[in-house]
Amino acid sequence: MQEPVIFELLFHSGCSLRWLIFKGMFVKNHKVGGRKYVVFGIRLLVILFALVACGSAEAHRIAEGEELYIQECAQCHQLHGGGYKHVYPPLAGNPIVVFPDAQPAIEIVLNGRGSMPGFREQLDVEELAKIVSYIRHAWGNNAPAVTPTQMK
Repeated sequence: MQEPVIFELLFHSGCSLRWLIFKGMFVKNHKVGGRKYVVFGIRLLVILFALVACGSAEAHRIAEGEELYIQECAQCHQLHGGGYKHVYPPLAGNPIVVFPDAQPAIEIVLNGRGSMPGFREQLDVEELAKIVSYIRHAWGNNAPAVTPTQMK
């Protein structure tokens, strides 16, 4: 009876339907001597969930960041992240945006730079982290997401 509790936990933790499908495809019950044994094992499922949970939270942050980007940033940097030449820099492929250390991009979003205003006072740290995560991931940018705790 441990199985339904685990899958209930997975479902309510924001897991997608693929986990429930995963359960149905790979976890098979067999009767041996009147006892049920889980062949593939709940352990593997829990390990895989732990590995994917981080990616799931990151993907969720990026998706919400897109909505915030459209509301707060697209007017200047455009929907495609191309910006306006000599006025608002492009975010797509921008070395500051994709730099392994996210701090330079975070500082610009928080405090502004040039004609860009800072957003420290307008948005909370969760919203700011979502926007920075989105711009570091969108338009072929392949930098990792940031967390709210990084938004100092």
